[in-house]
Formats: sequence, structure tokens, C-alpha cells
Amino acid sequence: MNNSYEDRIRRYLDDPCSFAVEVCGFTPSSQQEPVLRAMAEPGSRISVRQGHGVGTTSLLCIGALWMLSLHLDAKIVFTAPTLPMLFNILWPELKKWKDNMIPEFRDRLKMTENNIAVIGNYSITGVARIEKGPELFMGVCSNNVLFIADQPSQIPDEVFDGAEGYLGIPSTRMWMMGCPLRDEGFFYRSQHGPDLRWKKFCLPSTESPFVDPGWVERMKELYGEESAIYRTRVTGEFEAKEGKG
Repeated sequence: MNNSYEDRIRRYLDDPCSFAVEVCGFTPSSQQEPVLRAMAEPGSRISVRQGHGVGTTSLLCIGALWMLSLHLDAKIVFTAPTLPMLFNILWPELKKWKDNMIPEFRDRLKMTENNIAVIGNYSITGVARIEKGPELFMGVCSNNVLFIADQPSQIPDEVFDGAEGYLGIPSTRMWMMGCPLRDEGFFYRSQHGPDLRWKKFCLPSTESPFVDPGWVERMKELYGEESAIYRTRVTGEFEAKEGKG
């Protein structure tokens, strides 16, 4: 097999899992693999409700590196409920996996404290920013746009209001992953609303190889399986039982 950079790009475009393993040194769990594969679809809308500790921040960062490395003029915007979450959690995680990439891909990326870009001979062909607020979607223009929301249940709806125009463009991707803390809002509607474009996943802590089973048992003993905190933090379910009106 020809392993030239161009051949790798063609192969990885349809296979984010291989990109994760071979380029980033990231081995996805059986929970994470279907989510990674869903990212490959042009215009993918991915909504993941989760329990604690299942590795979705890493998953978002690997997906962002896949998008930025393989798609011409990719524009990627990250957001989270607070600036500390962006700068102290998400951005260091992105840097960790960027630094772990094989040199052939890593050396094509330049990263600063709030920006990561593809280095070209004559231009920057991709950019990832971290934003918070309605300005999140301002000035983003490309055929390869990706919006990423970490812990979206805690992000006010007005932050997502500007997305509506972009989501009307078939190629625009949006990926949201987090604990289901509110039975309302944009994230809740992505899981329960009528928009069939959303691919919906649930990643409970009880099925993750990264979560200590002892922690799950302690949460069960402390709060009970029917409690809101157990449902939202462990099983990845909204506070109201699924199926209620």
C-alpha cells in the first residue's frame, strides 16, 4: 500500500477511526467508534449524551484534528459553557493530541493559545477558534465548517441562534457532546426534536472502559439509580425519564 501523504488523506477522509489510531495514537473504545465513524459523513450532525468520564472531550479533539488535517479550507469553532472550560480543559486536550500526531501531520499544524491552523506554502487553509457567546458564528465562511460544543446542555440557547443559517448549508457539521443536564434547550431538542439530521448517541459510564466500576457503585449507593444526578452523570439520561411528555 502506498503510504504517501496524499494517499493517507484519501484513505482517512472516509475513516476517522484509522486516522485516530494511525495518526494520533488514539485507540477508541467500542463506545467511541460509532461516533467517530459518524463524523465522516458530510454535513454530519452528531448529538451525544453521556455519563461522566467516557472520553468525549478527547473524541471531539480527535475529530477536530481529522477535520482540520484533511479538509480544504476547514473552519472549526469550539465552544463550551465557560472560558475556563475552553482554556483549561478543551484546549490542552486538543494540544495533547496534536502533539501526539505523527510528524507528517503534526508538522503541518501551528497552534497558539487560542488558534490552530494548517501551515501552507502560501496561505492558512484551516482555522479552529474558541468562542463563547452569540459571536460564535460570526465571520465563519467556508464549504467545510464545523461547530463543536462541549457540554452543550449548559450553553444558553442564544449562543446557538446564529447556527441556524449555517445548518441550512448541507456541508456544515455540528458535533455536540455532554451530560444531559437540562430537559430543555438546543441540546435537548437535538436528542428529542423532529430534526432527523441528528445522529443521536448515548455513552453511559456503566459501559465505558475508562470509568472505574467502583465509582459507578458509589454513585448508585449515594444517590440511587432513579435520582437525577445518577441519570445525568452516570447513565447519560435526561432528568425526566425518557419517554415522558
